[in-house]
Amino acid sequence: MKEVIGNIWTYPADYICITTNGSRNQHGYAVMGRGIALQAKQRIPDIDRKLGDLLRKYNNHVIFIDEKHIAFPVKHLWYAKADIKLIKQSAIELNNIAITKQDKIFVLPKPGCGNGGLFWKDVKPVIENILSDNIHVIDLK
Repeated sequence: MKEVIGNIWTYPADYICITTNGSRNQHGYAVMGRGIALQAKQRIPDIDRKLGDLLRKYNNHVIFIDEKHIAFPVKHLWYAKADIKLIKQSAIELNNIAITKQDKIFVLPKPGCGNGGLFWKDVKPVIENILSDNIHVIDLK
């Protein structure tokens, strides 16, 4: 894991990890109403529908939404606080992908540390020894 500072949308990465939750609305679309998820919904047409379909098929796991964007679950429900156990599981799943693509860079916002209500000082020790060096955790300041 490498810590960086910048803008997740302009950072020179091959893949952008979007922190997500496992909720779908009445239409089956993923709930993407705050933070990076909302930014993704505003920037990427149909991403909420695509993620909703993936949630229905595979549940709340790290998964490619499209060729550039990866869902990184931090919450089970949109209104809940981020779940550190889910973040750890997501880190393991992301790392399993990253080690097969060692020549690619993945950028991930500090998981659960925005609208998830967690503090980086509590999350970092849980994931730092899981994530390989081609995963860059970005501070969005």
